[in-house]
Amino acid sequence: MFFRLGAVNAWRNLARSVLAIASMAVAAAFLTYTISLSRGYSHEAYSVFRQVLGGEAIAYASKIQGEMPQDDAFWEFNRPTEEPFTDLDVFHPEIFTQGYLNSSQTVNFKSEDLVEMAQASGVSSVSPYYRLPAFTLLSEQFRVETPIRGRDFSEEYRLNSLQDLIYSGRYFEEGDQGQNVAIISRMMDLPQGMAAPEPGSVFYLEFPTFKLDKNQDIRIDYINTIRREFKVIGNFVAPTREFSWQGEMDTQTERLYWWNNEIQIPLSTWQEIWQESAGDLAYPISQVLVQADDLTYLEDTVLNLVKEFSDYSFVSVPNQALMAMQRQLIEKFITVPTQVVEASEHKATQQGMAMDLRLPIMGLVLLNAALLVAANMLIMINERKREMAILKSVGAKRLDITIMALTEALILALFGALIGFLVFRLPGALNQFTNGQKFLTVMTSVGEDLIKVLLATGIVSLIFGLVPALKMAGMSVMTVLRNE
Repeated sequence: MFFRLGAVNAWRNLARSVLAIASMAVAAAFLTYTISLSRGYSHEAYSVFRQVLGGEAIAYASKIQGEMPQDDAFWEFNRPTEEPFTDLDVFHPEIFTQGYLNSSQTVNFKSEDLVEMAQASGVSSVSPYYRLPAFTLLSEQFRVETPIRGRDFSEEYRLNSLQDLIYSGRYFEEGDQGQNVAIISRMMDLPQGMAAPEPGSVFYLEFPTFKLDKNQDIRIDYINTIRREFKVIGNFVAPTREFSWQGEMDTQTERLYWWNNEIQIPLSTWQEIWQESAGDLAYPISQVLVQADDLTYLEDTVLNLVKEFSDYSFVSVPNQALMAMQRQLIEKFITVPTQVVEASEHKATQQGMAMDLRLPIMGLVLLNAALLVAANMLIMINERKREMAILKSVGAKRLDITIMALTEALILALFGALIGFLVFRLPGALNQFTNGQKFLTVMTSVGEDLIKVLLATGIVSLIFGLVPALKMAGMSVMTVLRNE
């Protein structure tokens, strides 16, 4: 009876109940966002960057991200001259110009680490990033730096492949293995008056040689080089975004592209070049690409890798892309006024390690909602003193009054939580469907999240509603009548 009376009381005081429901709905919505939407992306999100790079997340052997120092950590300041086997010069040029603080001595990945990464939660596979420094001979008098990238196109799927970005010509085919063929960007950053080679044209690539010094470190020899002739079989373009600004009369927009000098070649061809230029030296894996099972939880996957492999740096491709665009590292502005470009540019500084602040923020939001629940119940006590006295006079026990009050608080909390959950979880479910997840998998995930949200909001409402409920149940009939 007292459970039903609590539900009736919630309906009778509708105006006050709506406020409690709204506060808990907001808390539940944020909680839902924290455990679902904020974890990742839809299927096509940042697809251009994933296609060019070949994965959903990147790991660097160098500890380039700043973090809170540990008690036993040894920190030192580094300013490397080059990182020939990574794309750090593209996405983190500040480490070469300004230097960076490093707490790890690791310079290359261990083979066992790659195996363990591939077995981590949310990871489908891990592959080395095969990159070498090289120069394209544009003429007998001029050459331009154009690193070469080995693509294992036999292991690629659509959104990790350049296939959809081909502008002219074609992408790699099985017969290209071991051949001197290349795919290059149509948007190459070349000297004025020079254009990227088109499909069918031939150009020369010049590679340095590699050897070990007396400290057993790999050194690059740019004097004794190797030259190979390559044929262009395809050009690709990588549109990044549309940049808008306010012109003199109306809003103007320019389509921006990724200007990329990297030469893409078949992995087997790349491996032949490495063997020719380095002999028996093992390729130092300084960067790897991480393929994720489900983009919906990509950021969770990256955070888990950060915690498990603390000697390395991890970043999701979407975050890498956002940083590159904000700092204007990969795009060229053609029609945008200079003052607009300068105003929107972010200063290049050492990136900090991403901290997972979702739990404390979620706790603060839930605390705010719980305080509103407690305040709602305190107001209820003042409004219903006479009702409590009547119930006690007809034999209601202290436990009965407590159950009635807590039932009302719990109903309002759960109803608000359900509203907030549905509003924010449906987009998360759509994200999972776009990422190719099966219906049963999505529904299971939604059900698990619903249980988490209802449990969190229910427990919080019961804890913070207990003190007002006990206060209500502890009032004596004589005290109430004396104050009336």
